[in-house]
Amino acid sequence: MGVRCFVLKVFLLVPLLLFVAAVNISVDPAGLYRKKADDHGRDEYRLVQALVTGRAMTVAGPIDDRLVQKYLIDNLTSAPQVVVLGSSDSIWLGENIFSPKKTMNNSVLLAALADYLGIFEEYAKRNLYPQRVICLLNPQLIMYPVFSENWVSINENTYSMLNRLGVRSEKFQQPVIPQAWPYIFSFNYFQRSIRVLWGQHQKLTCSVNKEVTEGDVLFKDGRRLLAKELSSRGLEKKRRVIRGPYYGKLYQVNLDNELEDILEKFIRYLIKQHIQVTLCMLPVHPHLYQSYLEPQKGQGILDIVAVEQYYRSFAKKLNLEIVGSYNPTACNLDSQDFYDGDHIRNDVLERIFKQPGSLCSMSGL
Repeated sequence: MGVRCFVLKVFLLVPLLLFVAAVNISVDPAGLYRKKADDHGRDEYRLVQALVTGRAMTVAGPIDDRLVQKYLIDNLTSAPQVVVLGSSDSIWLGENIFSPKKTMNNSVLLAALADYLGIFEEYAKRNLYPQRVICLLNPQLIMYPVFSENWVSINENTYSMLNRLGVRSEKFQQPVIPQAWPYIFSFNYFQRSIRVLWGQHQKLTCSVNKEVTEGDVLFKDGRRLLAKELSSRGLEKKRRVIRGPYYGKLYQVNLDNELEDILEKFIRYLIKQHIQVTLCMLPVHPHLYQSYLEPQKGQGILDIVAVEQYYRSFAKKLNLEIVGSYNPTACNLDSQDFYDGDHIRNDVLERIFKQPGSLCSMSGL
């Protein structure tokens, strides 16, 4: 009876797995298994063509934000004055803050060091060097080389930048996440594939002709409004996520000396190109910050104070300006100033970067 039950389960499970694999391979939202159509056929390409005309665009379906940034840089006719490299916590910085200086925000979701290298290579190979680079220093920069499968879209750029830096590293050849074969039967990747199909069924993008208060919106300077994700209920949602496997994976690892060395080489490369580099740490939610300070018996929780000390010593060694702090108290912030665990409210982020005299300000910009 037990054998029959087992055989029946296998008989029912195999078709499901084959269906999941077929959808994952055919849709392949991150391009893990095949080269997609030429650039002109991509949704991201069409989106950027609309953005460069000056229109803000809403997004009704999933997009590859690495490709969006690549196409935005490809459309530049001259170098911007300010470039922002960061993750979702810096994605609102742009000409709304640094005007009248021409600004490009090249932040992407789940950014890692490989993304910084790959995105900036797009500037380097076109010899479009900005006057200033604002580099957000998140802990994952010196923990994981790669954190999103979307990195596959710009991985050749990353390899090219590593060559410029004279770096040979197997970490980027065999990244943590973009190994294609495990995703064939991945239900998470299957869900993403379904979202892509649904986004194609709907209108992927549409023009924004009035002031936007809700929804994901992209602007010509590369910044992105995540109003739908960062809702007033976002904090409670994020607290649950913080205790889940995603944050557990991110914050229960040790710092990587090899990644520290590569980051330093990259910053030195920027300096050599006569670029003024500003390093920045953005505060995390007071509850989250406090949880890092509490003893975690055998949990291996991130020592956020040690990470900040490392970045400060790094900046001192290279004689670079470093602003901000992971500690919200240092920037006079409380719980009301955050959407969630590590995202400052957009209006607060603007105030931090505009107000002179604050520890988190960017004086001189």
